[in-house]
Amino acid sequence: MSSTEASTRLAGLLSRLTTAGEHEPPPVPECGVEPLLYELLRSFLLWEASPAKAELAIESLLNAVVDCNELRICLPDEVHAMIGPRYPRGLERAMRIRSALNDLFEREHDTSLEILTTLSKRDARAYLLSLEGVPPFVASRVVLLGLGAHAFPMDHRLLKPLIAEGVFAAEATPEAAAGWLERNFRAGEVRTAYLAIEAWAQMLQPKRSRRQTKSQPPAQRSNKAQD
Repeated sequence: MSSTEASTRLAGLLSRLTTAGEHEPPPVPECGVEPLLYELLRSFLLWEASPAKAELAIESLLNAVVDCNELRICLPDEVHAMIGPRYPRGLERAMRIRSALNDLFEREHDTSLEILTTLSKRDARAYLLSLEGVPPFVASRVVLLGLGAHAFPMDHRLLKPLIAEGVFAAEATPEAAAGWLERNFRAGEVRTAYLAIEAWAQMLQPKRSRRQTKSQPPAQRSNKAQD
């Protein structure tokens, strides 16, 4: 398939999906976690999982700990239990979250991504990618939604329907697809396209009954000592 044909198919898909502002993600809640760090956690939970699952999981995760510093020192099995034992790639995801937060703490002496606001967008993305355990999807999503950088988050969950739509060949990888998409959008266009594709991919997933998780009251939260 030629690049021109792929571009035509993508444009046709987006013309059916895209309405500016229609697919905005839920706002960052007032939960005591800085916005960029919240997006890091949400992106970790969204990677190779659905938005619906991710929103329930991050609520459960942050209700189970006092702050992100406590989350940083939790064992992977504990983090896995917080997001749910049936969460896709749950233990691997828990290990990656813990590794990234600990690497961040070692560098900044704090569980904070404030450093990203002092860097160029290119360097901010490189910084996130250099953190232990951070997949390209996560780094791209944080800088796209948190900093307005030109980056296209892509994982197998989003790639699969794009292959089915004929935009990419069956052997395409998320990394190659993300690079092609970034080259085929102008600055400022990626956010709308990514959010539309994210919502479309979620709509295509089979509907299943979801358990509603209840937040623990503050009195029941853990109160471990911070490092």
